[in-house]
Amino acid sequence: MQKNGKATLPGVSNLDVRRKSEMKNGKMVLRIAGLLLLFVAAYLFWAHLRIEYVIFGSDKSWPYPDAWIVEWEKNLNEKHPAPEDSIKMEGEIPRIEIYLKASILASVAAGISCLYISRRKPNPAEVATP
Repeated sequence: MQKNGKATLPGVSNLDVRRKSEMKNGKMVLRIAGLLLLFVAAYLFWAHLRIEYVIFGSDKSWPYPDAWIVEWEKNLNEKHPAPEDSIKMEGEIPRIEIYLKASILASVAAGISCLYISRRKPNPAEVATP
């Protein structure tokens, strides 16, 4: 059957086709976002593992996270100086480890959520036309 010069199937409106297309596009965006978040989590985990190398003076450039970990530690040292008449023994490395662990956990949770939602079958009531 033709309608306005476009072929359509009997019983299927252009609105139904457009909604299904939008749902597929939305699912693809969620899948890409989920995979990117898991990639970010993997990179942050690698940065967490590289902290001990940064402490002992390894200074490799990109893609190694060493440079930005050193800069981050310097910034945190400036923001949180040692109290008067005292010396900071370990710097801000424990704080960076906590921030990295929290960021890894959040990235993994968001990535898995995006992937799970993109795999979910739509509820027929959500797809039905009004």
